[in-house]
Amino acid sequence: MVPLPVKRFLIWQSLVLVALVLLAILVLNRSVAWSTTVGATIAYLAQLYLTLQTFRVDAAKSPHLAVRAFYRGVAGRFTLVTVLFAAVFLYLRWLEAPALFLGFGVMLVAQLLGSAQLATQLTHQKS
Repeated sequence: MVPLPVKRFLIWQSLVLVALVLLAILVLNRSVAWSTTVGATIAYLAQLYLTLQTFRVDAAKSPHLAVRAFYRGVAGRFTLVTVLFAAVFLYLRWLEAPALFLGFGVMLVAQLLGSAQLATQLTHQKS
């Protein structure tokens, strides 16, 4: 079962993604907005997969399975990012690469900040 702080983290990521998409649509031209949205969505989907894989096993009950789930999540995240970027560059040639990577980068920063906050919450929860 996914702990409540992790669920909040996933909701927070979803809100950041929606805010980024809305900001891109309102401020940027159509091509740049789509590019930013696609990049951010790639980062979001990869992190979602990693998070769900990592927290599907209770580490206290089965540490070995928890480590395996984490490794599976990391490998899956890497594979998802690789395949999705390859598909984007292959099939969506009209997207603008700088905006695509900007959206990806913004989501990575949001995930990093959210992960730090999540680690703090989970640490305080155990003590």
